[in-house]
Amino acid sequence: MTRLIMENVARGKKFWLKNNPTLSYTRSNPVIQITVPEQDEPGTNVVKVEGVEGKVNVVCTLMTEQAGTDLSLGTNTPAITTIWQQLNYLSNFVTASISETHRLTLDDGGSPPQTLFQRTGVFSKIVFRMEAGRGELATLEVDFDVGEVI
Repeated sequence: MTRLIMENVARGKKFWLKNNPTLSYTRSNPVIQITVPEQDEPGTNVVKVEGVEGKVNVVCTLMTEQAGTDLSLGTNTPAITTIWQQLNYLSNFVTASISETHRLTLDDGGSPPQTLFQRTGVFSKIVFRMEAGRGELATLEVDFDVGEVI
């Protein structure tokens, strides 16, 4: 079973995105479109900026876990299990500090785990959605910008 793990390297904090994670990875070349008045689509100037940017978007479900499951993977005391602990703990991943490096890792879940995909960068946005009538269940969406934090 593969595992998708968020990590704040500077704080030594990890979070396992355990339930139904969907990962979208985008690599793109930044471009600027410049339209001239009264010019049709084929005549639009496109300015390509040198370089490639990477973005990762992850969506998963948050729910209270069974006793013995620690979503912090041992990096927090007490163990992170309830949905309310998860919501509070995730504040470790979108921070004001520019000196913190973040990492997103997909591994095979083995012992020891083998890394299948890993990127360094910054968690730029975390969104929680809770719907009435669904009990202790939430949707988590995470945006991760790939690159060196300077």
